[in-house]
Amino acid sequence: MKYIGIDYTDDIFYIARLDENNAILSLENLDSKNQKNVKQLYILDKEKILISTGLDASDVVIKNTDFHVKKSLFMKNAYDFQKESLTTLDPEKTISIQNHINEKSLLQFFITTKDLVKKHLRKFNHFQIDPDFISASAVALKRFAKLYTAEKNIFIVNIQKSKITFVLIKDDIIEKSFAIKNGHVDKSVTENDIIKIFESFNQNPKDVFNLLLCGEENFKSSFSHLKAHKNISIFLTNNELEKKLPEIQKYAISIGLALEPSQPDKDQINFRTKEFTTIKVLKNRVRKIKTFALVCILLSILLILFTNISVFKKEKKLRKNLENLSIYEKKYLDSNQNLLFKDIHKDIAGYESRLNNQTKKFPYFFTAYQVTDVLNWVNTHPYLKNAEIKSFTYEMQSYPTLEAKAQPYLVKIDLEFQTANSKEARGFYSDLQKQKALIDQSKEILWESFNDTYKTTFYLKNKKT
Repeated sequence: MKYIGIDYTDDIFYIARLDENNAILSLENLDSKNQKNVKQLYILDKEKILISTGLDASDVVIKNTDFHVKKSLFMKNAYDFQKESLTTLDPEKTISIQNHINEKSLLQFFITTKDLVKKHLRKFNHFQIDPDFISASAVALKRFAKLYTAEKNIFIVNIQKSKITFVLIKDDIIEKSFAIKNGHVDKSVTENDIIKIFESFNQNPKDVFNLLLCGEENFKSSFSHLKAHKNISIFLTNNELEKKLPEIQKYAISIGLALEPSQPDKDQINFRTKEFTTIKVLKNRVRKIKTFALVCILLSILLILFTNISVFKKEKKLRKNLENLSIYEKKYLDSNQNLLFKDIHKDIAGYESRLNNQTKKFPYFFTAYQVTDVLNWVNTHPYLKNAEIKSFTYEMQSYPTLEAKAQPYLVKIDLEFQTANSKEARGFYSDLQKQKALIDQSKEILWESFNDTYKTTFYLKNKKT
């Protein structure tokens, strides 16, 4: 992607071309009266370049105001309220770009009218140029100044044949901007006039600014009074840039405009919004919507395919289980019923019906007392409340299988506990011999004691079903 900044003034196109890394490729000026020259501007590959132009400083109102709203929920309403309080212009006839400088609790507005944007577009459309960006010359000059210095307080004067632009930057924020059209230094505008404008911009006599002079003049030896002003610190130059590009100052605005679309930071403004959105952007949005819709359709198709494959695999597994179940029924349960194996839903419904109508005891339902049941009984037993459980073993010694479906559930419990109260230990052993709901009294109950440690083994009864 390449970036082109175009400043059109005095029937001259001042053009700056930048590459994707913001390196200056070329600087040139074309006379708009020569159609052959102008044709060069619109035969370019429009898909691989972004053209940026800018409104004059006199066509853009810049307003700064304190802004302390932190919650995003109230941001938009607060923006609208602040905008209406800063200008008397009809909101329906204006375009405003707000810049929230959070670290300084500052809200900055760039405001212009829709008529001025239309007029600007007509001027360039006359030469078959449709700019992708419409910024402001004040913002462009600020970007150009950053090529020269890292200073944050700068007074910029850009002098062209019939237009002089002034920009005051304080703490890296544009405070004031102004343009005098149809004016020229030493003719309608004198150096004293420029000093007066600077003093009107700078309300605090303690603030000191660096001076950047650019445009068509040679400023090395001119503006001695302005350079010597008590609020002017130094006259900014960049010998390296000026040596490499001798006419760089002449293209200050066009270079700044070319930098605008390539740097999406807090300073970037673009008045080509809403009804002024470019056809290229609209096509790009439509392309993105189509791409998103296509991705959604593809994902939906993949989801349906995945779901069908997953259901098919589960259905196949279930069918296999039903086949195995039918084989076991015939082999172990003396069943002669045949499955259809054509409609799996009917097969499952048939098994469900047969299970619901089952009158005989089903041997595979677990009827033994579970571990939690036994532990709860041990923990709440009155003779063990002062005892320390040393070990507990729950062992299932037998259970029904497909080969022996009549085999009962048989659970053996090994319990070891320690207590200093032998009377309570004997009481627990006596209770084991009397417990008929939980313990199988037909099985032997083993009991061992050694000092204050006791071991017992017993078997659980099965629950009644």
